[in-house]
Amino acid sequence: MRSGYQQRSYQRPVPDKPNHRIVVGTILGLALLLDSFVATQAADSQGGKALAGLTDFVKVGNNGSLLASGAVLGPGATDWACTRQVSTRLTWEVKLPAAGVLRSASNTYSWRDSDNSRNGGTPGLANGGSCSGSACDTQAFVAAVNATQLCGYSDWRLPSKSELQGIVVQSGQGTGTAVTPGSYFPSVSASAYWTGINLAPNPAMAWVVAMDLGNGIYRNKATPLRVMLVRGGQ
Repeated sequence: MRSGYQQRSYQRPVPDKPNHRIVVGTILGLALLLDSFVATQAADSQGGKALAGLTDFVKVGNNGSLLASGAVLGPGATDWACTRQVSTRLTWEVKLPAAGVLRSASNTYSWRDSDNSRNGGTPGLANGGSCSGSACDTQAFVAAVNATQLCGYSDWRLPSKSELQGIVVQSGQGTGTAVTPGSYFPSVSASAYWTGINLAPNPAMAWVVAMDLGNGIYRNKATPLRVMLVRGGQ
């Protein structure tokens, strides 16, 4: 060995963070493709809005599992209880046709939110609607549904105006009947539904969406109106 020679050890280079981000991005992209594939396999090709040739809606069970299109509403773990919109990754509460239950389609609620960061300084009216299973205002209803962990979740909320308008079938507007995809929202009525959005110029009002036209209007928070909750997407 020559004098002064030093043996050097070889170290494998460690991938930097950008490579890690590429891997994570690839995984998320594959997850989105799988989501669309599951929707195609599990959902009807009728009754939903088309999204690049795929059905945009898929049924979800009480336990959070994705269901076949023939699933029916019921209390069982794998009975239908929610509808997922693939394009937005929102999950919607499905109203029940029976009266006298928490999620009855006929229940009405006054608008209420005691959080001053959201209510514009006007919390709305407590217990101003007609319902079963909770006090008849939106805040109490949200709390009651979250307590049941509907479809495996406890982060249900009122939708935004654009979210609610996003399930209206545009070609059916002005028909005088509800224009949501009936196969996936069977008990929606042609009436106004509350959003969680305060009317900024007048905090005594909040935005609603008329489900027969899809247009956004506003109503006094004391008005008893219907509600359909949503989760995810934010």
